[in-house]
Amino acid sequence: MVKHKRKKIINKEENSESFRKTIEKLNIKKKDVIFITLLFVSIILYAYTYSIIFGIFAFIVIIAFFVEDSLPKSSSPADIFKAVKELAIAFLTALAVWVILCIVLNTSSPIDVVTSCSMEPVLQRGDLILLHGENIAAPVFYFNGPIKLDKIKVVRKLCRIKGPSGVKVSQCTNALQYAGKEIKYNASNPIIVYQPDAPIGLIIHRAFAKLQNKTTTLYLTKGDNNEILDQEAGIPPVKPESIHGKEIFRIPLVGYVKLLLFMQFGQPEGCDKYIIDRPA
Repeated sequence: MVKHKRKKIINKEENSESFRKTIEKLNIKKKDVIFITLLFVSIILYAYTYSIIFGIFAFIVIIAFFVEDSLPKSSSPADIFKAVKELAIAFLTALAVWVILCIVLNTSSPIDVVTSCSMEPVLQRGDLILLHGENIAAPVFYFNGPIKLDKIKVVRKLCRIKGPSGVKVSQCTNALQYAGKEIKYNASNPIIVYQPDAPIGLIIHRAFAKLQNKTTTLYLTKGDNNEILDQEAGIPPVKPESIHGKEIFRIPLVGYVKLLLFMQFGQPEGCDKYIIDRPA
């Protein structure tokens, strides 16, 4: 029994020593582990509470980490040169990775961050998403002449929305009709990132329908957690050249680093409600 206990203690010591050596080989400092742990915990707390306190704390941790990691150990020329060299290597590595991703994924913007809650539950605020630039497949309305949005009939059905004051019943856009054809909301349609012809930032929404004639292609889009199409809200139909790509992969929470660096601490409009059932 005593031998068995001694063997367990020896094994634990060996495992601990092995872990310590692995950390040393990876050149991971103890303070880096503390910074990363604090950042991870603060982002988790912010993501689930939207508390400005946790957001500001995470922002301070991020700034402190980068400042501490980039400053030279001393004012000696050797340490300053080493710090500058490490920064240059980090920048060039990031640039190389970006260029490779642009080439492989066929888009000039292969990475983006979800900043709102309009695509919940599929995409969450703070998700880092990977994009692929390719032809966007969506159900098509063909026009013999000019594309006219006023010729398309919008079909709305009852849906329930849960918000701060409880559950309310609303009208959600469920389908579009044109020339005897109907296109319904389809959760398998691609999620695209596009720059609208409006003074707002990038939008990450699902392609609802494609409009085509002999010379023009346009897209109608909708956020899964929005009641209406983007175009019903006044955003012009999306041109193919305005599309950065379609979402192919997401990493939860990582995008909060960017959001917090840009001091986007508050809860965005629409993040306090979500559609709990959609019209069939």
